[in-house]
Amino acid sequence: MTGGFPAPAGGGRHVAARPIWRCRACGAPWPCQPAKLHLRREYAHDPAGLATYLCLLMHDAINDDLQLRPGRLGPAEYYPRPFTAAVILDVQRVGRYGEVPAT
Repeated sequence: MTGGFPAPAGGGRHVAARPIWRCRACGAPWPCQPAKLHLRREYAHDPAGLATYLCLLMHDAINDDLQLRPGRLGPAEYYPRPFTAAVILDVQRVGRYGEVPAT
């Protein structure tokens, strides 16, 4: 582990492959579960910073999708997506030093 970031097999990091917004390491829609865990830990003491960061990324994802598939969805239809909510809502579950308590 480097900086608390779980390294998957092959050393790949769980980052978004743009413009399709799939994880480069596991191929899941980004943010994948390992990326969400990393973000929760990294921003455990700064939920406003996490919200800001994810909102900026969401706007990038919307722009990429509108360029790839114009007219498929209107921009307002992207906001109900769990792009940011899945990470932001769980940030309270992360312990003081980035530990995730047992559920």
